[in-house]
Amino acid sequence: MQAPPSQPHPKQDPEVTVVNFLWGDWPGKGKLGRDLAPLYLKRFRESLKKLAGQPFRHLLYTDRPERFRNAYLDAQEDFEIKELGSCGQWGGCLPKFRALAADPDLNGQILVMDLDNVFLRDLSPMFDYRGDFAICNDVDPSRTNKVGGNIASFPAGRWDSLWQTLKENPGKYRELSQGSERFLFDHFKETGQLPVCDYWNELHPGLVLSFKREARGRPIPPEAAVLWTHGQPRPHKLWRKGGLSYYLKWKGLT
Repeated sequence: MQAPPSQPHPKQDPEVTVVNFLWGDWPGKGKLGRDLAPLYLKRFRESLKKLAGQPFRHLLYTDRPERFRNAYLDAQEDFEIKELGSCGQWGGCLPKFRALAADPDLNGQILVMDLDNVFLRDLSPMFDYRGDFAICNDVDPSRTNKVGGNIASFPAGRWDSLWQTLKENPGKYRELSQGSERFLFDHFKETGQLPVCDYWNELHPGLVLSFKREARGRPIPPEAAVLWTHGQPRPHKLWRKGGLSYYLKWKGLT
């Protein structure tokens, strides 16, 4: 008897959804800022595709989707642009908490990453994380065991309660946190609303490198996978601020 023809395996959705947020004039005003935003997104995607170690789905939440309509981005698979909505007016970094919402657009393990991170080597430790919540610790030695913001990973919808809390009174939490994601996450930890918190550099020592505290004027350590710029200097200016080797990584030249 002839064996039946083999059936193609159905395509599986990626286990990780990478989420970016961009609103306002970031990374700068005028034509330079308008041109840099899609360039940052392109550099981000090109680095991740080389270093993620697995397929991923990619969402960009923005208040200005027209800035990202170009041939390169339109041709990208597993990439979608989403309207940020009214939370884009909340101030500070609070719009990024939108990623905590229980939402059909957000599935699998969520990995919220800022576009001004510089990726240095294999990112599998971050893409393989399947815990309840991981984020960077604060690099300020006076803030031991405090959240530092940047690169959060959690199961989709796991912390919808935090999103609902913030959404009910964003003005209150903007004042409480000064618009800072690290201060708001600290508040959620201290009140027991965020009962677990893994830190990347405790899970994988040296994985995330602070430019301001650890990297300026120094060679790239072999264990570092991410350079965290803390907003300034932007990666396109690192070569002028004692970070030439990191700038070349961001440019994809090394």
